[in-house]
Amino acid sequence: MKKLAFIVLFVFGFIANTLAQGFVEHTVKEGETVAAIVQQYEVSPYELYELNPDAKEGIVAGAVLVFLRNKNYPYDPTLVDMKRYKVGKKETLKEIAFNNSVTEADIKKYNPELYSEKIKKGKTIKIPVFDASLLVGDSSKVVVKPKEIKHIVKTKETKYGIAHQYEITIAELEELNPHIVDGLKVGQLLTIKSVKEENIEATTVSIKSNLYAFYEVQPKEGFFRLSKKLGVSKDSLIALNPQLEEGIKLGMILKYPKANISTLKRPSYNLIDSIINKETRNITLLLPFRMNNIIHTDSTSNMKKLLVRKNNAMNKSLDFYSGVLMALDSVKQVGISTRLNVIDTEYSGDVKANIKRIEQVLNREFVENEVVIGPLVSANVITAAKVLNSKNIPLIAPFGLREDFASENLYQTETSEASQRKAMITYLKHYAKGKKVIIVADDKRRVVKNKKETAVTDDKMKAVKDELISQFPEAKLVIPRKGGLLIPKDFVNVIEEGKENVVIVEGVDKNVISTVTSVIETFTKKNKISMFTTSSQKWFELKGVKNRLKAKLNYHYPSATKPAELDSDNAFVVKYEDTYGKLPNKYAMRGFDVALDVLLRQGVANTLEDGVLQIGETKYLDAKFNYKRNVKGGYINDSVYILRYTPEFSLEEVIIENKTEEITTEE
Repeated sequence: MKKLAFIVLFVFGFIANTLAQGFVEHTVKEGETVAAIVQQYEVSPYELYELNPDAKEGIVAGAVLVFLRNKNYPYDPTLVDMKRYKVGKKETLKEIAFNNSVTEADIKKYNPELYSEKIKKGKTIKIPVFDASLLVGDSSKVVVKPKEIKHIVKTKETKYGIAHQYEITIAELEELNPHIVDGLKVGQLLTIKSVKEENIEATTVSIKSNLYAFYEVQPKEGFFRLSKKLGVSKDSLIALNPQLEEGIKLGMILKYPKANISTLKRPSYNLIDSIINKETRNITLLLPFRMNNIIHTDSTSNMKKLLVRKNNAMNKSLDFYSGVLMALDSVKQVGISTRLNVIDTEYSGDVKANIKRIEQVLNREFVENEVVIGPLVSANVITAAKVLNSKNIPLIAPFGLREDFASENLYQTETSEASQRKAMITYLKHYAKGKKVIIVADDKRRVVKNKKETAVTDDKMKAVKDELISQFPEAKLVIPRKGGLLIPKDFVNVIEEGKENVVIVEGVDKNVISTVTSVIETFTKKNKISMFTTSSQKWFELKGVKNRLKAKLNYHYPSATKPAELDSDNAFVVKYEDTYGKLPNKYAMRGFDVALDVLLRQGVANTLEDGVLQIGETKYLDAKFNYKRNVKGGYINDSVYILRYTPEFSLEEVIIENKTEEITTEE
């Protein structure tokens, strides 16, 4: 009797637990059939019977069935079982499929990792078992007979979009239409077999896939790390992803409630391995080559001066252009062709002439899914965005804008200073726990007029100082003396022995940074001191602080980019030098990173916007991209590097894996 009571309690507990973990229940109505229920919830008979084994013997009115809110397998009315199969020596996917009377596409559908991985000896895979009799009229089991549909390819349509529309895989689409393997053409007639039903009325719970997001398992991730990262318990993860019962594997695609997505740091992706859309891409490049200056120059010496002059617009444009060409060559190697249209925006000191030129070159018809990259100059980006917005053409701004501007079609690739500061403050809150925090902030801009010095408050720096004081209320504030100077006495009763001192330095005066570093260095013999800034590295570089001193002070700073290593281990550097006879500079690497990210996001999704919405952080030579919606319109890159100088004078990236996890670093 006790044993029976225990079993009853166990079963009751299991049901209560599963219902709380992403399940819904359905009460069978009088006259309702398995066919109608399966059709309503768009699940296979296998999933229904797996969760409700008693239903195999039939269903009666009043019986309660349970379903996952989001089904585990693609909807197939003939799927009745799932066999476990261990791959033998030298077995191929084709042989396994033939021996089990299924197609390779069927196996891949239920083992999604096989889309990107080769099958290996000893691997256990799932093989679906189908029952074709379910399509011919057994009222207790029949669901929906697949319909053969004829589809004419329209402009802008892709394999990805068509497969998604009819709820089949790209592999299935190509299997039915072998003539599209090499690409789609407008007007092609496609044959599609779909079990999708339109306008099905749900009498209980509406199951919507947009309630869930998906995550790819990264190296060394276990249940603890996944639970922390996704904000979902281990039990809930297993309930939503039953394959986890066999263990966590690298590359697994897990689903989790989308409500948690805003708090996540999305993983970095290698998009090369995920390309599904290899349609020819159309890119327009707007760069200020200023060829008009050369065309009207009749002096060879003047022409040479234009070509060799340091940091002029032409050289920057040529370097950026060379990087773009390297990106186009890279995607060509994986099957993506590109039509590149290069336009010289010319650029001059005449604002009206610049606007007129931009409007003139953009006054044309654009093809579907065309993307415009450029211009380099902030004011011209704004003009181009306004012109292209009415044409619904996305514009990629390669560098930051000098003013606060947004447009629905504008993608800002350079992380803003505000985002960099926010990321650094988030990191500092973790790093500074249990440590002495000292804020050295000078919000005065000193102006000399008629040999008299006056201090004027810099509103932007004052806001930074006020924010730091608000975020670190226990911190000690040190205000520079007249002229932005500091002396050791200012830190005598501030720096605390026996504890690490975190010194955050902000200021607009050039003397602040030079004096604070030299002064606090004198305290490093007896005290551990780490120096931080929430401003960009450029500010520190301009003030002439030596790397030796930065390394000694464990200096941390936020940045939109991380300088790439220009050595023989970098394949891009080697190929660039072979092609152009010189090492790539920051403009060449920027051109490569920006263009490659655009092309790969389009290759993985249907449009650039789809790629931005579906794909998380991407990382290339010295930049990474993780776009978020700009509340004012368009999208803005939100990825930030937190960098530090090591004792070996090298730069190291600090990785914040999760708000509740230990912070690590990588070279």
